[in-house]
Amino acid sequence: MKGLGYNGTGVSEFLAPGVYFLNKPDRLYGAFYGSTPFSALWQEYAKADKRWGGSDLTVISLELLTVLVMGPIAVWVCVCLSRRKPGSKGGSEWFWMTVLATSELYGGE
Repeated sequence: MKGLGYNGTGVSEFLAPGVYFLNKPDRLYGAFYGSTPFSALWQEYAKADKRWGGSDLTVISLELLTVLVMGPIAVWVCVCLSRRKPGSKGGSEWFWMTVLATSELYGGE
């Protein structure tokens, strides 16, 4: 599997040294190491962007930010839009929609 970012030891060169799943060296984390259909799907995606094959800390931190911060904001925007009366100009949902769109542009790299 030379083309998938492995070095001679079988560990991806994109992993920080000493970073293992549950701090055990025999448990490597990431799509490169799995054999499930979902791993195969992410291995295809990782052919275009190698960061998605292993446990890249930048990708993990951006995805956590998206799920934990932007997810609730998106739900709040949906609630605001569903409660809005027809013909009203709306309120803060336009601001939060702009924040969401801008953050997706920034995080999309």
